[in-house]
Amino acid sequence: MQVIVPVPFTVDSTTVPAPDSGDGEVAWVSGASYAKFDRVYRSTTRLIYECRVALVADTVTPEQWVIDFARYEGVEGAYANQERWRVWGPCNADKMFDQAVGTVTLGDSPLVVELLPSSLVDSIYLGDVSAATALVEVLDGATVVYTRLVDLSDYGDISDWFEYFFDETVRRSEVVLTDLPPITGAVVRVTLTDTTDVGIGTCQLGRLITFGDTQWSPTVSSNDYSPKAVSAATGATVITPGPSSKRMDAKVVCDSTKVDVLVRTLTRLQSIPAVWIGAPGQFESMTVFGYPKSWSMDIAYTTKSYLSVNIEGLT
Repeated sequence: MQVIVPVPFTVDSTTVPAPDSGDGEVAWVSGASYAKFDRVYRSTTRLIYECRVALVADTVTPEQWVIDFARYEGVEGAYANQERWRVWGPCNADKMFDQAVGTVTLGDSPLVVELLPSSLVDSIYLGDVSAATALVEVLDGATVVYTRLVDLSDYGDISDWFEYFFDETVRRSEVVLTDLPPITGAVVRVTLTDTTDVGIGTCQLGRLITFGDTQWSPTVSSNDYSPKAVSAATGATVITPGPSSKRMDAKVVCDSTKVDVLVRTLTRLQSIPAVWIGAPGQFESMTVFGYPKSWSMDIAYTTKSYLSVNIEGLT
């Protein structure tokens, strides 16, 4: 069992404009008038805001209105008691960084993004990837010191030549690399390529922590939140596709000398989304982007302890 503890980073450059034509929003302008449901983009917060009431010649920024409404909501007579703007979400370029599952950055191939981590990193996670290949590079100044090209084609289900030629092509949607060189001031560059547009839902840099060896008989399951309704007229069940989340339950053999460090890590990550790798190099299905919903540490022996943990994936 390993976990990639997230490290903050800034976006140095990206080939996806913010906002772009796919967002359909324009930059907010002080003194302009807006109708209800108009949406604007703010480069300072890199967020899209939706107008909730008609505004004439408004000079207060949308982010300030959001702060004031949260501060004075429910206070009688407060000038901000009426919601003017609400956060609609990140723009297309930033959906890969919003720490949410289901929002995907879409762009032309090749999609290139360069990241500047705030401290040393040795791991990267790419989730909800829709591309043929993913190239990860680490640059020390102008010198490329690390290169890893990942072919996202999945040939695991092919057992003969007929399936090779005629079965539908299946692609992996996740990339986990834990061997990046930890270099101060390095730039991490990600390039996604395909013959069509590409997409990526999650991009996370971090430091790898190893908990121990996952014992056999872990379980992986999924929670589905798609609304299901039965028609009163026909009796047919109508399923509206919705979000889902992955769940993993595992028992891990840990070194007792690391118990205090591991407990502190588990406590801190209960409120921070991280990448949990249940079986490194074996089962991709045991990689979950989420948080420890519950856990217990059994300090059984002087040398060995046992961690039971339930990892809840984000929706």
